[in-house]
Amino acid sequence: MLSTVMTGWLRCVSLSAALLLAALSSAVAQEPAPDRLAHNKLFVETFVNRCLSAVHADTAYDTTGMNEVHEFLAGHWLDGKPGSVWTPNPAMHILLIIRDGAGCFVVSEFGDANALEPVVAARIAEAHPSFVREQFQRAEDGGFGSKYLDESCGGNRSCRVVVNARAASEEGKLAMLAAAMRFTPPAQ
Repeated sequence: MLSTVMTGWLRCVSLSAALLLAALSSAVAQEPAPDRLAHNKLFVETFVNRCLSAVHADTAYDTTGMNEVHEFLAGHWLDGKPGSVWTPNPAMHILLIIRDGAGCFVVSEFGDANALEPVVAARIAEAHPSFVREQFQRAEDGGFGSKYLDESCGGNRSCRVVVNARAASEEGKLAMLAAAMRFTPPAQ
């Protein structure tokens, strides 16, 4: 589900959660999966406040208080393009990937799709009421894929949000992804 929603732009999403864990484990000793509610809250807040808000308003990303991820993991996620990779809390196994000029996304090794689904919709509507959910699909595993669109988020640009979540974390696979980008819609 993750690799098909945004083919090309997010081709690196196939990175295993094991790589995410390995990269973050150097900063924090391995711990059990974090509390689901706290984890989902940090995931959503990182996405809405640090990723989506910056993309939507076309402003600088706020990485205050976050830890920058260096070396192999950042290089993999950026795929040779300019940008940076951050973590709000290494123990939570969440990354904020900023791709200069191409938007941002937040990925997580852990997740709870049932708890995430209503929170994402409510937070996007609250923070950016101009977004309209244009697609929602239930995945075979019980997770979901959801797309939001704001057709006018400054100038002649549109903004898109994609949120995907697995029903349950699977070893070696990402559990949640949220992406935001600005784009110029094709002429009609």
